[in-house]
Amino acid sequence: MEKITVVQGRKGSGKTYLTFKQLIKGHKRVIVYDSVRGYAKGEAEGVYPKGVNISNLILLHEFLVKNHSGKYRVIYAPQARTKKNQIIEFDMVSQIIGEVFNPCFAIDEVDMYVNSHKIPEYFNGL
Repeated sequence: MEKITVVQGRKGSGKTYLTFKQLIKGHKRVIVYDSVRGYAKGEAEGVYPKGVNISNLILLHEFLVKNHSGKYRVIYAPQARTKKNQIIEFDMVSQIIGEVFNPCFAIDEVDMYVNSHKIPEYFNGL
């Protein structure tokens, strides 16, 4: 990853809008981690970039391997339900993304997985 940009603010302050309307503009390869499934629920209609919806780690890996040098927009909807498994799944996606050349990785609600005391191993390596 070339750089990491964090957008922080209160709920409803426009973080998602700013991220998807301004920050990812111009990136050829975008992977959105849809933590609260706002895209899937239609809550972020018109905000998230249009793209391929994936909700399976194996399918995500296969898609990125096949399209690694192309242009794409992927919205990944995590499936884990428990907090522990959510963090594990997030880190597994981070590991897969670490294998992709220079994607823009946008994470909705990153504080669900990362805090000042704990950063998952593969996410930390990005």
